[in-house]
Amino acid sequence: MTSGEDDAVVDMPDASKVSPGVVPDAVMAEILRLTTSVPPEAAAVMLAAIAHRAGNELHRLARAQANVHRGTPVWGPWAALANTARDAVLKMAALRRGAADAVRPAG
Repeated sequence: MTSGEDDAVVDMPDASKVSPGVVPDAVMAEILRLTTSVPPEAAAVMLAAIAHRAGNELHRLARAQANVHRGTPVWGPWAALANTARDAVLKMAALRRGAADAVRPAG
């Protein structure tokens, strides 16, 4: 964002009421804006970068929470999430490279 623009505000949901697969409206709106306002090649690269960044942040969060909860009953689920997110980060890196390769001029 440039200076002077308002930062997007995402209302913080109650964690007990969030179901898997829920994406905040502001995030969905931005994804849809990207896919409709830029050429498909640029959208592919940007969406892959967003997926990669989200995976990195999820891995960082889950790893930190696993460390905080070590020795407690909730450690296992956090550790499992950290492991799965790490695998996703590797896949998202490949996805990001694939998007870049797909839009790179042949030759």
